[in-house]
Amino acid sequence: MVRLLRKEGYFIGSSKEPPCGYYIPSTEQEANECLDTFRGELFDMLHTYNIQKRAIKKIRDQVNQPEFLVQSSGQLVIF
Repeated sequence: MVRLLRKEGYFIGSSKEPPCGYYIPSTEQEANECLDTFRGELFDMLHTYNIQKRAIKKIRDQVNQPEFLVQSSGQLVIF
């Protein structure tokens, strides 16, 4: 529901520290803190995404080596 409201243009803050939950910021400072949190999480997710993308490439490169085998189950087995 919060995601839908945000997509509709409502500004809804959230806190992962006590008191946890969603709220409507009452000051500009609170609103800016919410945006800073969103930005930090976004950059962290993007950073993790790029690391995972490189990891996949590394695994693909290693799978081409004879000591690696990918089973039909999709699991990577190292011999």
